[in-house]
Amino acid sequence: MFSKIKKFRGVLFLSLVLGLMLSLAGCGGSDESPKQGAIAKMLVPAGSSEEFTQHVQANFRRVGVTNTSSSSGPVRESIESGGIFNDESGSFLADASGSTQDFSGTNLIETGVDEADLMKYDGQYIFTVEQSGDRHNWCCRFATGNTVLEESDAIIAPYAPPPPKPARIHVHRTSENSAAADWVSSIELSETGLSSQGLYLHGNREDETEQLISLNTSYMYGRNAWADNEKWEGGKTSIFFFDANDPTALEETSKLEWQGYYVDSRVVDGVLYVVTRHTPLLAGFRYYPHDSEQEESNMALIDGLKIDNILPKLSVNEATEQNLVLAENCLISPATDDNSLPSIISITAISLDNPVAPSSSCLMASNGGLYASTKALYLNQSIYSDNKPKIRIHKFAFTSNGATYRGSGEVDGTLGWGSTPSFRMSEKDGALRVVTTSRTGGEISHSLTILTESTIESESGNLLPILSTVATIPNDLRPEKIGKPGEDIYGVRFLGDRGYIVTFRQTDPLYVMDLANPADPFIAGELEMPGFSEYLQLLDEDTLLGIGRSENWDVQVSLFDVSDPANPSLVETSTAGSYSSASYDYHSIAWVHNSITARTKLAFPVTRRIDGAGEKGLVFYDIDTGTNSFVEKDFFSINEDRYNSWRLGLNRAIRSLIQGDALHYINGHLVWSAAQSSLSEVVGPQGKSAFDIDFTTDLESIDAHTEAVEWSIDGDYLALKFAHGDCAQNWHLFVDSSFNESEPVQVDMKLYNAPNVGPNYSCTEEMKLGSPVFNLSRLKAYYQSTFSSEAGGVLLNLEGSGGITYTF
Repeated sequence: MFSKIKKFRGVLFLSLVLGLMLSLAGCGGSDESPKQGAIAKMLVPAGSSEEFTQHVQANFRRVGVTNTSSSSGPVRESIESGGIFNDESGSFLADASGSTQDFSGTNLIETGVDEADLMKYDGQYIFTVEQSGDRHNWCCRFATGNTVLEESDAIIAPYAPPPPKPARIHVHRTSENSAAADWVSSIELSETGLSSQGLYLHGNREDETEQLISLNTSYMYGRNAWADNEKWEGGKTSIFFFDANDPTALEETSKLEWQGYYVDSRVVDGVLYVVTRHTPLLAGFRYYPHDSEQEESNMALIDGLKIDNILPKLSVNEATEQNLVLAENCLISPATDDNSLPSIISITAISLDNPVAPSSSCLMASNGGLYASTKALYLNQSIYSDNKPKIRIHKFAFTSNGATYRGSGEVDGTLGWGSTPSFRMSEKDGALRVVTTSRTGGEISHSLTILTESTIESESGNLLPILSTVATIPNDLRPEKIGKPGEDIYGVRFLGDRGYIVTFRQTDPLYVMDLANPADPFIAGELEMPGFSEYLQLLDEDTLLGIGRSENWDVQVSLFDVSDPANPSLVETSTAGSYSSASYDYHSIAWVHNSITARTKLAFPVTRRIDGAGEKGLVFYDIDTGTNSFVEKDFFSINEDRYNSWRLGLNRAIRSLIQGDALHYINGHLVWSAAQSSLSEVVGPQGKSAFDIDFTTDLESIDAHTEAVEWSIDGDYLALKFAHGDCAQNWHLFVDSSFNESEPVQVDMKLYNAPNVGPNYSCTEEMKLGSPVFNLSRLKAYYQSTFSSEAGGVLLNLEGSGGITYTF
C-alpha cells in the first residue's frame, strides 16, 4: 500500500513539474505572448455575412499580389499532409465482450466510427463499385478517313477526361453452404463525370431500414493537385441514397449535391459527417500575378466579391440551389497570417434517418485531413510558422447540432508521408495524442504531443476555446528519444492507455508508450529486430500483429507479446509473399477475432513469386492469440494471366472478405471465392465483366442513327463506320459484356461524349468518316477462357444502331 502511495505522489510531482515547464516554455524565445500565440491558432465565428466576406477578400488579396508586393512571398501549402488522397488506417476492433460474429467488415480506425470504402458487406450481400475511366486496349484501333493508325491497338487520349460513364454499384449474394458470391443486381448512378469515393451501409433489412450510401466527387487531375489552392475551384460532391431492403433491386431514394471537392467522411451514431473543400471561383483571377496590371485586375475582382459568390451551394433531390452553410456558422481566424488562404472547409452532418435535411458549418482553412473518434472530429492543417512546418489541429465535437467547434491547437513537425498520418492521431477521454516528425539540418526527430480542451480569456473578457498542450516527449524529465538517429516512423497504433510506434533504418525498434497519465507519457519498453512493420493491429490486449517487411524485403507477418509493456517480445514471424497492398491500403485487410476461443482469422492480398512468375491472391492465417502462434497458413491463388485487371476493367482496389469458413477476393466489381479448407478450389470471377474501349476523335459529334452506321467483319476485326461532325471533342465507346446464360452472349455498346480539355487539343472543320476497329480475336480468347469453350457467339450491339453477330 505504501509503495502505491509513493508511486502516486511521484506521478503527481512529475505532472506538476511538467506543467510548470510547459508554461515556462511558452514565455520565452518569441516576441509573441502566449495569449497572442494561442489566439492566432484558434477560430472564431464570422458574426455576419459582411465580416465573412471581408475575411475571404483579405485572403484573396494575399494570393492576388505579385511576389514583390508580398513581404512573405507566395503562400504554398505543404504536400506532406493528411489531405485528400491520404488513406486512413485502422485500429483495435476485437470485441472484448466475446462476440462470435464470423464475418469481417470494413477495417476501421476506431470501433464505432465507420468509414467509406469501395466494398461493403452486411453478412449476406457484397456491395461493390465499378468506376469507369481506366483505359483498356483489348480490342480496337481507330481510323479516320483512309488512314488507319497501326502503331497500337487503341488510340489513347493525351489527356484523360473525367469518367464519361456513371459509376455502377454491383450486388453479390454470398452462399452460407458453399464458398460463392453470385451476382444478383447492378444499378448505375444517375450522373456522369464523377469519381466514386466509396460506400456506406446503414440500418438492417430485418426492420426494413437498410440503405446504401454512395459518395462521389468531381474528378481531380493529379494526386498532388490538392496542394494548390486554385485546384479546388469548381468541384462538387454528390451523395446518392438507395433503399437496400431488397438488394436484388436497389432503388435510388435521395440525392444531395453541393459545391466543394470531397475530402473525407465518417459515420458515427447514425450521422454521416462529410468534409469538403471549396475555393470560390473568381473568373479572371490570377494567383500570384506576374505584373502590376494583373495585380490591379485581381484587386478589382476581389473588391466586387459578394457573399453569394463565396458560399458553396447545395441542391437536395435536384431542387433549387440554396446555400450549404450560413456565413454566421462559419469560423475564421482572428489573426491573418502567412497560412491564410481563400479556401473553405465545410463539415456537413447528415442524419441517415432523414438525409434530405443536412446541416453544415465551415471554417476558413486549407488542408482537410481528418481523424475521428466516437466523440469528435479533428481536422489537421499543414502550415509553416517560424520557418518550420507545423500541424494546426481544429476540434469539432459531435453534438445534436452537428459538429461543434471546441478549439484549436498546434504541434511542431508533420504527420509524415504515405499512409502514416492516419495512424498518428488518437483520442481517449478527451485527450488527443499526436505523433509528429521534424526534419532540421538533415536530422530527423519524432515527438508525441498530448492536447486537451481549455479556454483563454480574450481582451474583451470572453472565454475562448483552445486546445492546449499538456505534455510532449521527449522532454527534460523524459529525455529518451523515439527512434534511433536517422530512423523514420513506419507504423503507429494506439489502444487505450498505450501507443505503439515502429521506426526503421537498419533495424526495427518497436516502442511501447505508456499514456495512462496524459501529463506524463513515457516510453515503457523497446524491442529491436531486423526488418520493420508498416501496419500494426492489436488482436487482443496482449497480442500485437505487424505486417511489413523482413530483412530480405519479403512481406512479413509478425506476432508480438505485449502483455508486459516494459518487455515486448517477438514471438513468431511468417513470410507471406513479395508484395502486398496491406502496407498502404488498410481497407484491403480482413480479420475476425473471437475472444471466447482466442482465435483470429486474417486475410490480405499479396503477390508472391513462384518459379520466377508472379502469382496474385490472398494469404490466410488462423492465429491462436492464447499461445501467440500461427495455427494455419494458406494461399488463395488468382490466375493473373487469365484475369488481368486491364482486361476486366477493374478498379485495382483489392479487398479481402472472411465469411465463416469462406474467403472472398474482391477486385473492383468481380468476386472470387474459396472454402478455407480447400483454397485451391477457386470459384470465379463472379459478376459482370466490363470492357472499356476508348477512342478519341477531334470532331464535335457522331451521328449514331441506324442508317448512318455500317457494320462489317474482316477476318479478326469488326469495323463500325459512321459519320461525324466538324469540331473537336473526345468520344469514348464503352463496351459492357455480361457473360450470362444467353445464346449468343450479347455485348452492348454505347457512345458517350466527354469534352476535350487537354493541352494538345486540335480542331478540324473537314467532314470525315470514323471507324473504330475491334480486335475480335481478343474477345474470342476471353470468351473461351471464361466459358472453357472453343465455340461460341457474341452479339455486338450499338445502342440505336442495330448489331452484328460474331460466331466462332
